[in-house]
Amino acid sequence: HCRLSINDLSPSGSQPLTSDDGQIHAVVNGEIYDYDRLRDICATEHGYKFNGESDSQLVVALYKIHGAPAFFEHLRGEFAFVLYDGREGRERVIAGRDRFGIKPLVWTVVDGRLLMAAEAKAFLPMGWKPEWDVGAIVDGGWMMDERTLFKGVKKVLPGHCMEVTEERGVETRKYWDAEYEDKSKVETRSIDEMVLGVRERLVESIRLRLRADVPVGVYLSGGIDSSAVAGIVTQLAKENNVKIGSQAPSTRVACFSVRFPEESGYDESSRCSKCTDTRSFCANGTTRQVLQRAQRNGWVLRSRKGMSMKPPSHVTSPTRPTTASIITSTSTALPNSPCQHCPGSMGSRWF
Repeated sequence: HCRLSINDLSPSGSQPLTSDDGQIHAVVNGEIYDYDRLRDICATEHGYKFNGESDSQLVVALYKIHGAPAFFEHLRGEFAFVLYDGREGRERVIAGRDRFGIKPLVWTVVDGRLLMAAEAKAFLPMGWKPEWDVGAIVDGGWMMDERTLFKGVKKVLPGHCMEVTEERGVETRKYWDAEYEDKSKVETRSIDEMVLGVRERLVESIRLRLRADVPVGVYLSGGIDSSAVAGIVTQLAKENNVKIGSQAPSTRVACFSVRFPEESGYDESSRCSKCTDTRSFCANGTTRQVLQRAQRNGWVLRSRKGMSMKPPSHVTSPTRPTTASIITSTSTALPNSPCQHCPGSMGSRWF
């Protein structure tokens, strides 16, 4: 497992992770937010002994404390993991994916062996032979349900987990779904109260994502969403003295944008420059040139629903690796190295 290192860059963050009693093991892709608070609760209230500073250890700790599926209630972040419980009488494998499916997780069976990975090509060395699932492609099922582009390969859906036991085989269950108020219920909040509620949640969400042992930056397109993210990061640093990743205390935020020719009609760099206390690294070029550069650098374009290969509305190409973790409001992750899972590569965070 090649780990994307954001929290705990030391060898103690290497995977697979093991519980304090040595009987539960896990491989985790992604990041668990609010790590410091949850870690303190596990250690002080439940006596769990951590052997490192990696946020991913929370998956093992919370599972040992709360069991499944209850521990999912405490997991907040973008993640996909596979966990093995080797305790006598409890032997099982549990695989889980975050609520919105930011991190991918697919599985298949080859020669009686259950295989799980972030993408299907990882199955090739294990004897898997790819075959297009024409039905899933034609009816769009590869985007809407558990099917993928390949026959026999399924994905763990967002907000779902999979449990594998000797007695019951493979079982899938939904642990979370979006809840909406009854439309007939009369709204009693004022507009100002609703605006304040949205702002409080957005600020808290961004604050939690600034916790990192690597530099943190923002993808800035000039639109209202990414501009709001950049503005809130600046405000947290300036007014609340919140540290931005591993950088020295500063109110300046590293922002990454693309500058297209003005006549193209796609250039938003002038709006990007209006964001106060930010510095922007812009890459000149036509849309075709930028996408060709992305292809040469081995960037992976992926939609949240599966293995889509479609270009995003903007592609960043900083000239030097100044930032290792990016906060973005888009649905596409673009790493700054050929492998987005390797230590030292550029990670991405969504809202």
